[in-house]
Amino acid sequence: MAAGEIKTGTIQDDTIMGGNLDDTITGVSGNDSLSGGDGNDSLTGGAGYDTLDGGAGDDRIDLTSAAFGDIDLAYGGAGNDTITSSLGEEQIDGGAGDDVLTAQRGTIVGGTGADTITLSDGIASGGSGRDRFVIGALGNPDQGQEWSVTLTDFAVGALGDSLDLTSILPSLQGYTGGNPFGRFLWLELSGNDTLLRLDRDGAGATYATQTLVTFRNVTLSALNSGHFTGGFKPSTLIVTDSSTVQGSDGDDTLAGGWGYDTITGGAGNDVISDVSGLGNSLSGDDGNDTITSGRGSDTISGGDGNDVIMPGGGNDNVSAGNGNDLIDSSSSPDFNSSVYDGGAGNDTIISGSGFDLLVGGDGNDVLTALNATFQGGLGDDVLTLAGGRATGGGGRDRFVITDYRQSTGSVSELFITDFTPGAGGDTLDLTAILDTLLGYKPGADLARYIWLGQIGANTHILIDEDSGGGQAGRTLAVLANVQASSLVAGNFAGGIVATTRFDQSNLTQTGTDAGETLVGGFGNDTIQGNGGNDFISDATGTNKLSGGSGNDTIRGGGITDVINGDDGNDTLTGGVGATIHGGDGADRISGAMNSEMFGGAGSDTLMGSIGSELLEGGDGSDVLQWYSDPIYALGSGDSFPDTMRGGAGNDIITNAGSGDLVFGDDGNDTLISTYGASSLDGGAGDDVIQASEGSLTGGAGADRFTPNGLPSLFGGLPINTVTITDFDKAADVIDLSKVMPNLWNIEAGTPLGRYFYLVKDGSDTLLMVNADPLAQSPYIKTPPGALIRFSNIDPTALTARNFVQDFDPTSKDFQPVTVMGGAGSDLLIGSLSNDRFVGGGGIDAVRYTGSADLVGRQIFIDSIWQSEGQFHYRVTDTRGNGNGIDDMFGVEIAILGNNAIPLRAPQPNTPYRPYDTTQFDEAAYLALYPDVAAMVKAGQYASGEAHYLAVGRSEFRASPARLDGTLVLFDESFYLAQNPDVAEVSGVGRAFRSSWEHYVQYGAKEGRDPNIFFDTDWYLATNKDVAAAGMDALTHYNTYGWKEGRDPSRWFDTSTYLDDNPNVVAMNMNPLTHYLLYGYVQGRAVTITELG
Repeated sequence: MAAGEIKTGTIQDDTIMGGNLDDTITGVSGNDSLSGGDGNDSLTGGAGYDTLDGGAGDDRIDLTSAAFGDIDLAYGGAGNDTITSSLGEEQIDGGAGDDVLTAQRGTIVGGTGADTITLSDGIASGGSGRDRFVIGALGNPDQGQEWSVTLTDFAVGALGDSLDLTSILPSLQGYTGGNPFGRFLWLELSGNDTLLRLDRDGAGATYATQTLVTFRNVTLSALNSGHFTGGFKPSTLIVTDSSTVQGSDGDDTLAGGWGYDTITGGAGNDVISDVSGLGNSLSGDDGNDTITSGRGSDTISGGDGNDVIMPGGGNDNVSAGNGNDLIDSSSSPDFNSSVYDGGAGNDTIISGSGFDLLVGGDGNDVLTALNATFQGGLGDDVLTLAGGRATGGGGRDRFVITDYRQSTGSVSELFITDFTPGAGGDTLDLTAILDTLLGYKPGADLARYIWLGQIGANTHILIDEDSGGGQAGRTLAVLANVQASSLVAGNFAGGIVATTRFDQSNLTQTGTDAGETLVGGFGNDTIQGNGGNDFISDATGTNKLSGGSGNDTIRGGGITDVINGDDGNDTLTGGVGATIHGGDGADRISGAMNSEMFGGAGSDTLMGSIGSELLEGGDGSDVLQWYSDPIYALGSGDSFPDTMRGGAGNDIITNAGSGDLVFGDDGNDTLISTYGASSLDGGAGDDVIQASEGSLTGGAGADRFTPNGLPSLFGGLPINTVTITDFDKAADVIDLSKVMPNLWNIEAGTPLGRYFYLVKDGSDTLLMVNADPLAQSPYIKTPPGALIRFSNIDPTALTARNFVQDFDPTSKDFQPVTVMGGAGSDLLIGSLSNDRFVGGGGIDAVRYTGSADLVGRQIFIDSIWQSEGQFHYRVTDTRGNGNGIDDMFGVEIAILGNNAIPLRAPQPNTPYRPYDTTQFDEAAYLALYPDVAAMVKAGQYASGEAHYLAVGRSEFRASPARLDGTLVLFDESFYLAQNPDVAEVSGVGRAFRSSWEHYVQYGAKEGRDPNIFFDTDWYLATNKDVAAAGMDALTHYNTYGWKEGRDPSRWFDTSTYLDDNPNVVAMNMNPLTHYLLYGYVQGRAVTITELG
């Protein structure tokens, strides 16, 4: 057929009909009805509840644009149709023909023909024809995704339907190919139906089991490998709760249920699985069996034959029996105490890092675990381990020592009970740990890393992985009752031979004037290098290490070592809590946690670590940084306070983290804080101080301060503030170079006054920054904020000479006009340039040119923070003839046209707290809690309020307030912001349980305002009859005033709001209550009463 029409709907509910050609119809949004008619049509739905009918022909229907929760109806009609969906809750009917139907959820009917139906959750009916059902994806029941597919008419037999599980197999944890039945999948009989059950991690503990597929009216025995794509043979025998099952002499597939099962395979190559978490008894008997257990404490016997046994966790007792068996528990959780016995034969046993017992038995066995008890038994065994207790048994055994850090749990010291030294004896294989040695190159001398030590009757194999660096040495393995002198090269595999170094007592070593290598032991050693370029290393104990004259390298790794470099350009590394003195010369010093480092004379480099360190450079131009690793040094630091002092000289000091004390001392120093709020003091000299937050003190001299607290425009993060305590307006300068790259559309010649401005805050001055003043960035907006606080500096004291860049805060183009309000509710009107409004008392408003619909498009309102004790807002008018950039302090309302826009979103008391007996809504409480309504009806409580007071309050139930009361008109956040004195006395354990209680008792009488649109003083001054009657203003307005057309303030016109919103009139609701609860969030307009 020829190409037909192309039709596109609207956002309304459309009905679109195609013709007899190949039409293309798109529904967009709305609840549409699309019909293709004859021809090979292409129909695309959209958001909404759509009905799509392909009609005759090979049609393509696309529902992938549906929103989550949409319910669409799709009919393919005659022809080989393709219907595809994703998020919606679909109802799909393929009709006649070989259709391809795909949905995540819903109901799918294939109709006549050989259909392919892909579904993850829902109901599917293939209809007549040989259909293929595909499971698209898995749901996770632990996350509320109870996904399951019900097949209503699955045809069995030689030419029956098929189920394709290919898509979900990669989601099975631990699946490596082959038949997933027996470990991950099994069949169960449920009444007249057969269930395909799933445990996506097999014997693991992460996921619960779930029903993947329900075969309606299909018997268990009717399903075979021909019904599963890939020819997977399903489990054909299902054990019910707490059953005993005996297999046949053939090759059986047996799966346990959810009780305490006993399963015996009998002769044959059986596949036995029981995924329950209970303790089961599983026996393979003769044959090459495969046995998989669950998370319970199971008893497993392989019997004769080459068996594969995979315990799933728990404290299992496994006996593989005769044969070359494999026991693999590597995927089960650690910290269990199981017994794995290979029996006679060349067995392989793999465990984790728990407390298991691995028994090889007779034969050349391979036993592997990170931490366990090993018994190799007779034969030449290979034992691979990092910790635990090992007995090789008879034969020439090989002990392969691995890296203990592979374990997720603790690893005990490795103890080998029966190592046979000498020619023809056992072998130690240390090759696996060579990769852990820092700086080691293959073929190099290992003496600095691995050596032997004799401690009593035992030989210790000792390791120092960084050859005397910051890491402490440790015992790699203990050979019981072995003399180190009896070990020969043949006892070490791969040429990795450990040699005896020395006794492990407290040592005193003194070098000569030559360059020497002096290595300490495991005690508290004293080592003096004397002359020459010495290498001194001691990784354990509390040691005193001194280099003497010469360019020495000293590496201490013990606890609280004392290290002295003495004369020369030394490289000194300390362990935890070390005290390190460089002495004369250009030294390089690094310490571990809580170290103290002193450079001494010379240009030294000192590097700290995580913890609270003391770094003092001493005389010379020193470099101090908080961490020796460059990756960490530029990062977020730590929360431990460090003290860093440069001393005399031109020092460079870098810190990161919070709470640090940094002193440049004398000299022209550079102090850089990369992260966190610390205290930086340059001291005497012309210093450069850079930070994003914290306290900065320049000291004597002409100092340069470089703030770095403006984040990039991409994340909308708040601006960080630095405080300069002693800015000298005559000598110091501000360098804005670190923040300018984060200004939007900044280029040469752009006036910086557009981005930066000064604000007085008490006795201080704030340098404010607005990174995107014209709101042109497409990214999340970074709200304007304070970049610098100048302590005890007036804005008028700062001039262009105080800024490195071309920024003049005194420029007339920048200086705002200040408009001050009085004690009452004022209407403030500025100029068409930059203004500064200060509202004063009352509920104040600022008048702007333009209409309210410009807000968010050309006029932007940003909340900055609280400064000068009041809320600070910035209004940016991007129009060429607009009002400029204005700052407002203590102003509540913006007036555009005749509309009043609250600068703070109203937050009235929702109908739920605090409780007030005069405001309690009985009907709402009973409607909210039907159980309470039933108890009241039964006479258990006199009323809902009685229930609330008796038990509801302690159960944290809500206490609805009447919508016609005054409580819903009370905005607690507004009240506390306007009255900080109330905030100090309100709350649990204070004078007033809530701010509402304060308002009721005192606030209303004192003329305090309950919300942003109710001006108590103005209401009483305007309505003198109310004042004369002595009635509470808010109560009067709520009871009588709004009905009489009175206004709650200058900024809210009661009559106009009711005229504009007839539905509020029909509800007979207080218009101010309606606006605060509903109108504001719905965007309804508020008209002002007066303009003067």
